[in-house]
Amino acid sequence: MTLLAIVLVLVLEWYFRLPPSYRNFRWFVRFRRFMQRQFPAQFEGFGGLLFMTGTVPLLLALILAFTGGWIGQLLYLAVGTSVLWYCLGPQDLRALLAPYFSALERNDSQSAWEHARERVDADAVDELPQLGRQVSRFIFTEINSRFIALLFWFAVLGPAACLFYRLCTLYAELLKNEPGHPHQRLIRSLRHVLDWVPARITALSYALVGDFVRGYSVLHPFWREADASSERILLDSGLASLAIGPDLPMDALEENVQALALAERALLLVLVLIALFSLFGVLI
Repeated sequence: MTLLAIVLVLVLEWYFRLPPSYRNFRWFVRFRRFMQRQFPAQFEGFGGLLFMTGTVPLLLALILAFTGGWIGQLLYLAVGTSVLWYCLGPQDLRALLAPYFSALERNDSQSAWEHARERVDADAVDELPQLGRQVSRFIFTEINSRFIALLFWFAVLGPAACLFYRLCTLYAELLKNEPGHPHQRLIRSLRHVLDWVPARITALSYALVGDFVRGYSVLHPFWREADASSERILLDSGLASLAIGPDLPMDALEENVQALALAERALLLVLVLIALFSLFGVLI
């Protein structure tokens, strides 16, 4: 079922090209505002965070768990395919960064800066090489949170876990605009737990499709470093897998193009591995 659902999602992605607007989560934003307005005191702690992000996934899991037989299998396939498609992306990174790449190719630094500001904290850097490194960080981390981590949780625990991860990442993005919110520290801790395995799988994939010796030599210590941030793991491993050192790039465009190509190869490798695990019965 896992492999069939992923194949159906790939068909939807590549042949139907449904617009990203179909993947909006405005309902979650409205749900959050309603609950915080109605029960402000009850939603300040970890229980409130779990209620906010876990209620809908829990209901989904219960519905799938109590539906058996061939009807249950068809329902699982339909729901799983829909949830996975809905949670992915919402847009692939190449299309997302196309205006930024185009500006760099025209040597239009100002335009590149404006386009990058939509994705990264461009105001925190002063020079184009620094901006290029920020975009590389964005590529290496977003391929994990937008695609690979979602595929991991979908393959391991099903559609409900996939949706839960997506809602947690969305909630973390929303809270970036609300400094001092009591859930900020809690959602960072929860994201750290949810990303612990997927981030290391993504980093390992970078090494496997890039410079394995350099990539894995950087990744290896992180297997024992439980508190290391997923952003640091993904950036350091990604750069090492491209045989790029920690120094800022002389050519931001070249580094970013290589980073995107590496990330796409890593995603393809993960899809192939999921397919193999499914065919050999490791995944249902």
